[in-house]
Amino acid sequence: MVNGIDSSEGTDRFRMLVEAVQDYAIYMLDTHGIVRSWNSGAQLIKGYQADEVLGKHFGMFFRAEDVAAGLPAKELADALAHGRTEEEGWRVRKDGTTFWANIVVTPIYGPEGDLRGFTKVTRDMTERRRLKELENSWQRMNEFIAMLAHELRNPLAPIRNAVSILQMEPAPSPTLRSCREMIDRQLSHLTRLIDDLLDAGRLTSGKIRIRPQRVSFNAVAAQAAEACRPLMEARLHKFSLELPSEELWVHADATRLAQVIQNLLGNAAKFTPDRGSIALAAWLEGKRLKVEVRDNGEGFEPQAAQRLFELFTQGDGARPIREGGLGIGLSLARSLVEMHGGSMTARSEGVGKGSVFSFELPGADVVQRPAHAPGPALVLVVDDNRDAADSLSELLRLLGYRVSAAYDGETALALAMREPPLAVFLDLNMPGTSGRDVLAALREMPACQAAHVTAVSGYGLEDEKAGRANFSGFDARLQKPVELPALRSVLTSPAFPGQPTAISI
Repeated sequence: MVNGIDSSEGTDRFRMLVEAVQDYAIYMLDTHGIVRSWNSGAQLIKGYQADEVLGKHFGMFFRAEDVAAGLPAKELADALAHGRTEEEGWRVRKDGTTFWANIVVTPIYGPEGDLRGFTKVTRDMTERRRLKELENSWQRMNEFIAMLAHELRNPLAPIRNAVSILQMEPAPSPTLRSCREMIDRQLSHLTRLIDDLLDAGRLTSGKIRIRPQRVSFNAVAAQAAEACRPLMEARLHKFSLELPSEELWVHADATRLAQVIQNLLGNAAKFTPDRGSIALAAWLEGKRLKVEVRDNGEGFEPQAAQRLFELFTQGDGARPIREGGLGIGLSLARSLVEMHGGSMTARSEGVGKGSVFSFELPGADVVQRPAHAPGPALVLVVDDNRDAADSLSELLRLLGYRVSAAYDGETALALAMREPPLAVFLDLNMPGTSGRDVLAALREMPACQAAHVTAVSGYGLEDEKAGRANFSGFDARLQKPVELPALRSVLTSPAFPGQPTAISI
C-alpha cells in the first residue's frame, strides 16, 4: 500500500492515464526494440492499431534511408549512453506519409539495475516546423527586398533630382510639362511601391519601430500633402488643408506621421473620381489631436469599414478593384497610429457617397509658430554617383544655396579645408573614404565641427536597426531617391544653418 492505494491499483491507473493521452505517442520497447505497448496517441499520430505494431521492431516508423543508416539502433544506443536522448526528425505513418517528430527515448531499469527496455514519447511537430520554415523564408525574403530596395533607390535618386529641377523651370513648353508631370507621377508611384513592400515585411514581423518627439503637425501635414500633390493634380482634385492659424504640436515620429497622412490622402485620391474634392482637417480636443481625411469619392458599404484595414485588402470586397496598389497603405496607417497610442476609424454612408478616415493622437498642444532667422549657407554635396551629386547640387542652387560638389571622400575633405561648409549632404556608401570616414574627419576640423551633416543613402531607419547602416553622428538623414518635400523639411528645420539667399522655399 502507498498512501492508502494498492500498488497494483496505482499501476493500473497510470496505465489508463498513459493510454488516454492523445497528443503524444507513448509506447514501450523491449531491449531489442520490439514494440510492447501502444497508446491512443500513438494510434492517432502514426495511424496504426495496436495489433498492427505489437511484436514488431520500431524501425518500421523510420524512413528506408534512415534504417539503412542505422538510426534506430543509434537512437537506443544514445539513450543508454546518456540516460536519455531527445531528437527531432522525419518519421513515417502507416499510409506512407512523413511527419516531423520530436522524440524522447528513456531506458527502463529493473530493481537490480538490469535493462528492461525503453519508453518512447513522440510528438507531431510538423506544423511548428512549417511555421518555422515560413518564418525563415519570410526573413530571407525581407532581407532580399531590403537589399533590392536599396539598389533600386540609387538609380532613382538622380531621376528624382532631375524631375525636381525640371519642376522649377519657369516656363516649360506644354509637351515638356506633360512629360515632366508624367515622370513625376510614375516615379512617385514606383518609390511608394518599394516602400510599401518594405513596410509589409516590417509590419508582419513586428520590426517597425517609432521614435516619437515633439513635432509640428502643420509642417508634417504640409509635407505629406506636397508629396501627394502630383497624384491629386493629375485627377484635377480640389484639395483643401484645414488647419488652425496657430501651430499644432504633437508627440510623434514625424516620418511615420507623414506616412500615415500620405497613405490616407493617397487612398482618397485613388478612389475619388476626376474633379472630386479631398480635404485634410485637424484640430485639438483637450490634449488629443483629431485628424480627418474626407472625400466625395466611391465610398463603401458601412459594414465593410473594418475590412478596409486588413493587410493586402483593396476596396470593400463588394466591387471589382479598378485601381492598382498592394493593399498595404490603410493597414499600415492604422498600425502606425496605434503604435503612437492613438486610434483610426473609417466611415461612409454607402457606395458613391464618399468616405471619412479619422485618427487621433495623444499628447498634442498649440503654440506660436517658430521664427527662422535668414542667412546665407554654403552647402557641400558628396556622392560617388556623379548624377546624384550633380542633380542634388543643381536643385540646391535653384533653391538659393551656394553649393560645392565632390565625387569622393578625399576631394570632399579637401574642399572643406579650403572653405568650411555650414552644411553637408553626405552619401554613406562610397568606395575608398566612406561617408562615415568623411563625417569623422569633418568633426575633427575645428571649422567644421558645428557643420550640419545630413546622411543621404538608399538605406533607411529599419536598415540601421538591422545593422546594415549606421546613422549615428549625423544631424539628419534623407533616403534615396530624395523627395523634394523631405529635402525641404531638412532645409527648413530649426537646426539647419541659414536660409537660401535667392529663392524662397
